Amino acid sequence: MYQYPIYADVAFEIIGRAIEEITGVAYEDWIQKYVFGPLNMTNTFFNLTPDRAKQVPPGYAGSVALPNWLTHYPMNWANPTGGAYTSTRDIAKFVSLWLTNYEERMQNPLGMQPQTLNEMMLPVFWNADGLTGYGSPFELYLLNYGSGYLVKTKAGMQPGYASSFHIYEEIDTALVYTGNSVNGVGYLFSAGYSLIPAFERVLQDFAQPPAAPSNISSFVGNYLASIWMGSIYFSANITLMSESMLFVNISSSMIATSTVNMFALNATWFSGNDFLLNSPSGASTCMLQSGNDLLSFQTKGDTVLSFSMQSTEPFYGTTFYKK
Repeated sequence: MYQYPIYADVAFEIIGRAIEEITGVAYEDWIQKYVFGPLNMTNTFFNLTPDRAKQVPPGYAGSVALPNWLTHYPMNWANPTGGAYTSTRDIAKFVSLWLTNYEERMQNPLGMQPQTLNEMMLPVFWNADGLTGYGSPFELYLLNYGSGYLVKTKAGMQPGYASSFHIYEEIDTALVYTGNSVNGVGYLFSAGYSLIPAFERVLQDFAQPPAAPSNISSFVGNYLASIWMGSIYFSANITLMSESMLFVNISSSMIATSTVNMFALNATWFSGNDFLLNSPSGASTCMLQSGNDLLSFQTKGDTVLSFSMQSTEPFYGTTFYKK
């Protein structure tokens, strides 16, 4: 009974040769027509002709050059599991299928459904360590450098040669390695440890802050809320301070005592219909949790209906409806 996945090269051999049975086309010809060709992988091939052989460096194990009969031994039926020669540039072209947004995946050169490309990035099984797992077809590693990433990888070795790639989907980045040594597969983990945090810093330094919504003035107006069966009323007046900031003035009144309390807040646009709350200097404010309080507007089409304030006392759970 199946319980745990077992990695086996023979599975790829069987899948590759099953294509032949279904299509009536040799695997090597099929993948050239439907994968290598559309992706313009011009340096990926199976047949090592004399001209192609000039492009392939000798294979090594450590500092020892291996004989050609070993490094270029034809794999024949096993070609689907590692019989192709390729280059770093061609692997990068293949990996670029996943370094795209949804709209670009709709137009991918292989004609694959974007949902299929998305599913190929998902975990299928996690190992007991909780840090490694399997997808279909990638291996998964949960790495804690930088901001932390679920890295999708694939690697392969043949006598004298190795190749691998790591996909950091969250930052649209991949690392690719090809080399004429069997010792190189692990290099990308070390490279990622140094490079990915540096990439993050560059992205942060050059990131353009998102523009505030053009309809920010639509949030301006008067709002009303009632709690405790109408025994307390809150009224809010929102005015525009700048193209990205609102001023929120809230008053509360208790029917029994007719007391009125005033609260003042600045709300700086954060994302979508959410604004980050902060206290104006010298103003009487409600209880804020630094950096965690959002004012969120609810809309229907272009119409602003209401707003609420997350984690903000005494207004947590209260909806202010626009008059």
